Amino acid sequence: MSLRDALRQAEQQGKRTIHSGAEKLHNIETSIRRKLQGRDASSDPEQDGNVPRPSNVRTGIVSVNGRDVEQMRCTGGGRTP
Repeated sequence: MSLRDALRQAEQQGKRTIHSGAEKLHNIETSIRRKLQGRDASSDPEQDGNVPRPSNVRTGIVSVNGRDVEQMRCTGGGRTP
């Protein structure tokens, strides 16, 4: 066997090893993702009736200069007299 053949064979063996390792890694990653998806589905808070959903109402500023604000009003950036 010549040096060129030995190098070619070593290169092919390296490619097979890398391909095999990548395939094993992909299988492990897929397995982990499936396990996590199963866990997420079983502990999904939206499926439980006890967890309140956040409302779409914006609360805005609660107080200005130490006084509570009950209703938000837009003054257009101008000062009120």
